Amino acid sequence: MTRMVVDTNYLQADELRDYLHESRSNKVVVTPLVELEMLKGDAPVNVIKSTEILAEHAKRVVLTKDPLDVVHLRGRRKGMKKRLSGGKRTSTFRKWSRHTRERAKRGDPQSLRHIDRRAAAARAQLADMRQNAQTFQQNVDEARKRYTKEELEAFRADNFTPALIEKIRVHTMEMAQQFFENHPNKPGWPPKDDIFHTFEFRFALCARLHAISVIASGIAKDADKLPNDFIDVSVAAYATCFDGLLSKDKLTQDIYRRARFLLDEEFLKVPAPEHGVHPAGRSGIVQEPRRQAASSPSQAGVE
Repeated sequence: MTRMVVDTNYLQADELRDYLHESRSNKVVVTPLVELEMLKGDAPVNVIKSTEILAEHAKRVVLTKDPLDVVHLRGRRKGMKKRLSGGKRTSTFRKWSRHTRERAKRGDPQSLRHIDRRAAAARAQLADMRQNAQTFQQNVDEARKRYTKEELEAFRADNFTPALIEKIRVHTMEMAQQFFENHPNKPGWPPKDDIFHTFEFRFALCARLHAISVIASGIAKDADKLPNDFIDVSVAAYATCFDGLLSKDKLTQDIYRRARFLLDEEFLKVPAPEHGVHPAGRSGIVQEPRRQAASSPSQAGVE
């Protein structure tokens, strides 16, 4: 069974239909922020169009738990995909595809109002994301101060030297720790190497790779586009927890590709710090983490 995370820009692509036709064991994973993007603009029209292919194969569509819930999940390697999948949310989508969606497609006023109500909630969530994007910009600004010209050149060339990998690892751990600390329910830090198999770590890793990608490209990011980048990072992070990514966006593809490489070839092979040692520390030495602005995935406000 193959479960690929789909990006918004792939929902109406022929390639998505081809992927589903390749094998009946191929499944599509839809994340909360991709759902949110479907509700932008003329929501009833966009939702119907965006779910056309998914509705044709509703039994092979899997919705994930949202970021507020996944922080509580265990970080064990085994069963990660199952833990992240939202069983009730998935079954609700399948029922919606068979009933509410079809009525809305025929112009049923009640079904259209249902979509409009969801769109109103989505607009509020997107407004919150714009505020979070300000701290996302701070992450980029902070990263700009911490990477040398030589390191950025190596990053652009995908030349991950041991020193660069270690710097990314430490910075990712710092950011992941902030996510856990800033979460409303204050979940405890996972034991041993379980952290590498948590969504919070995967999001932190993708956020760090996003920041380095932005500064390495030398192109100033428009603040209005940062909420979209937040979604791209989230999609890439979820994709690292499943079997891959379906996206037409190069930045999202690059973030996922690099995150997958670092996870498979480095982080998942490196012994974790001993119990009781701060995640930013090494060799049994407890180090005080360097503070930085971070926009937590748990602050996305997705229902």
